[in-house]
Amino acid sequence: MIAALVLLGVVAPSSCPETPVTVAKAVAPAYPTMAMRYVNSALSVEVIVMVGADGSVASASVARSSGYADADANALKAAQASTYKPKTENCKPVEALYLFRADFAPKS
Repeated sequence: MIAALVLLGVVAPSSCPETPVTVAKAVAPAYPTMAMRYVNSALSVEVIVMVGADGSVASASVARSSGYADADANALKAAQASTYKPKTENCKPVEALYLFRADFAPKS
């Protein structure tokens, strides 16, 4: 007896699942000494990074400022200097956005 399975309208799962952008090597931002002279609490900066299909940084900009120029600039430089693995769709790398966050705690 020969058994056959026919699936109509069902797509087999991809052997290459979609993966998000990830950081391959994060660069720590320099400590913002000017900002931290005036702040007694933690600061955070969010940078939106456009990661190219080759993993390079196509562009980066501050999406949420700490309110202090030196903290924002240091976070932006760290995001740009970090390395990334690109997002994949249908087994191919594609350009995608990544949210890079830098947190700064006051030194005691």
